[in-house]
Amino acid sequence: MLIVQPVHVLVFELPHKYIPKYTQASSGVKGQTMLAPTQKLSRIDVWGRTQIEPGNRVLVTFQLRRGIEPRYEIASGTVIFNRSYSEWQARLTFDPDIASVHEELYIRLESVLGSDSAHLHYAYFDQDIYPDGDLLELDQVEVQGQDLRFKLYRDPTLPKPLAWAEAVVSPAIAAASKSGGPPAWVIMTVMAITGGLGAALIIAASVVAAQVFSKTHRVQTMLATALVLTAIAAAIFAGAEAPIGKLWVPLS
Repeated sequence: MLIVQPVHVLVFELPHKYIPKYTQASSGVKGQTMLAPTQKLSRIDVWGRTQIEPGNRVLVTFQLRRGIEPRYEIASGTVIFNRSYSEWQARLTFDPDIASVHEELYIRLESVLGSDSAHLHYAYFDQDIYPDGDLLELDQVEVQGQDLRFKLYRDPTLPKPLAWAEAVVSPAIAAASKSGGPPAWVIMTVMAITGGLGAALIIAASVVAAQVFSKTHRVQTMLATALVLTAIAAAIFAGAEAPIGKLWVPLS
């Protein structure tokens, strides 16, 4: 799954020290204005949760616009929720050539509830922590100083598998630069050593396991061990980008 899924590089997220809350999509339309922080912007993540009784559903259309007006829509995608989720993370992907750096964008979330018993909530912050945009209700700023919870990603400049390394190293370098931390070469060196040690540990464990179990010719045990080690490696190196439990929504 990690091999075939697209790779994106994190370029913006709101500070972790703020705890998001949830706002109900009672009007049917929420949105967030923002500025593209870089070229090749290709993904926006948003969070929400649903409360749906069996047999009911909630339809959500994700729209990306260059402005609030409908004529500025450049991409959209629709998802149907037919069950309750305590939290879902929607990864909205789109053509990386759509937006230019510092271009004003508007991510619009339009929902249709199957009945009054269906509920949809979006994660947001009730503090003014994003200076380049606002949370909108029915395409208007209802309360000043609120923001949708979101993350912004760009396309990598390197091909796979180097793109995975870029996705890990690039945000770390950007964070260190903002906080006045160690230079980029120090961060890259530490990550390279850590990654090398992790890979060596996994390879060594695989070799030892193969030697032990080959003596007993237990093919099933060997296969199970290999799968476990692969899962551990995926959990270590994929982290938040692991495909499990995420909702991919292509916008076109």
